[in-house]
Amino acid sequence: MKQQLFALIIILVALFGTLFLVYTATQNSSSVTPLTTLKKDAFIYFYGNTCPHCKELNIWLEENQIAKKVKFDKKEVYQNKANADQLQQAAKICGLDTSSIGVPFVYDNGKCYVGSDEAKDLFKKKSKS
Repeated sequence: MKQQLFALIIILVALFGTLFLVYTATQNSSSVTPLTTLKKDAFIYFYGNTCPHCKELNIWLEENQIAKKVKFDKKEVYQNKANADQLQQAAKICGLDTSSIGVPFVYDNGKCYVGSDEAKDLFKKKSKS
């Protein structure tokens, strides 16, 4: 009788342990999913708060009042994981290597522009149309 009870306890502990592992594994995989999905027709300027090229571009954007002429979202990626995830998502859509993506980075309607020169040229073009 004691052996059967001991075997039953071992089986129950193993069963609950397995269920716990399966539950925690599914919770971890669902937390990796981005909070928001990037829309293909979005126009987003990704920047880093300590990025020197971004700082220069931000000054240029302000001096030329680009935000008054062009509607775009501005997202900081160094301190905001959801924004960084969206940057990775944008790079994947454009077929870019996500391991070497930097900022400034602009995503516009399925196309990506990397670096301050490309970004500035795009903003100039958009502000004139």
